[in-house]
Amino acid sequence: CRGLEKEGSTLQILTLWIRGMLVVIQSPHNVTVTEGDTVQIQCCWNQHVSRGTVNWHKKEGHIEIKYKSVLVNSSQCYDRASQQTVACNCSNWTISNFTRNDSGTYICKATEEIPSLIESVGDGTQITVTARDLVTPWVGILVSLFLCFLFLCFWPRVVPIRRHLSIVVSDWESYLGSLFPTCVLWVVVFCIVYLPYSTVRFFSLLFCLSVLSNKES
Repeated sequence: CRGLEKEGSTLQILTLWIRGMLVVIQSPHNVTVTEGDTVQIQCCWNQHVSRGTVNWHKKEGHIEIKYKSVLVNSSQCYDRASQQTVACNCSNWTISNFTRNDSGTYICKATEEIPSLIESVGDGTQITVTARDLVTPWVGILVSLFLCFLFLCFWPRVVPIRRHLSIVVSDWESYLGSLFPTCVLWVVVFCIVYLPYSTVRFFSLLFCLSVLSNKES
């Protein structure tokens, strides 16, 4: 808006700039994760901020706990590598190793300090952390071992004898020894695919390989 005032031969011009409202858009709105997972929350605003801050809070009842504060300035809008101006109206927060206690609503607050003090709050991101299922993998391992045992014990095999005759016998020792590597391979593959934690996967694989090497030697 611009106003003119004329006093004698002097012309005075008054210019008033009216800025729009600072709007914060937060995403995603709802997230369900498992214990140990990683989530990225994004907070964007609709105006160029010369200098300001972005604060992340977790809402617990009527209490808000401040977790992270990020400074925002115009220098972040210039990418030195590409020597181009890039978008700088967003802030991302990556949260790792979630626990059940981390469930709650996470809120982004963007504050513009220059040229004028403006604050806006996002709608919040509701994060629900569920317990990691540790029962199903072990049940699968037990079932696999049981099926492997049944296959080894009750499947007959035709074994040639010295007089070039073939009869159906239960040659326990040789048959179990020939199929033992295959059975161990099943268990190793199942451990690598289904076990939840990398440490458990590593030790399961190490154990199976050690048993296999001792059997072959």
